[in-house]
Amino acid sequence: MLLLDKGADVNADGGKYGNALQAASAEGHRAIVTLLLDKGADVNADGGKYGNAIQAASAEGHQEIVTLLQTRGAITLSSKWSSASIPTNSAKRPRLMELEHSD
Repeated sequence: MLLLDKGADVNADGGKYGNALQAASAEGHRAIVTLLLDKGADVNADGGKYGNAIQAASAEGHQEIVTLLQTRGAITLSSKWSSASIPTNSAKRPRLMELEHSD
């Protein structure tokens, strides 16, 4: 929090997720998502592994964060998304795990 209070760019690009908001959303850190949004993070910033924060939260099954991002103005429908990847649908789908079997 101190870095943000000292003027760090809340929307800085970089890393696997593209920005801090997408990283916090993907990892399910609601308090950090809220803090970043309160400090001015762009709720619709593009980039990173998932494309944006709401897609990150959705892909990882964090419905509560999807809802939070929606209330903060996240765009939830784009012509490039199929209905299966619309955030509210994706977060509700059960996650599958690939298991390896050895004899």
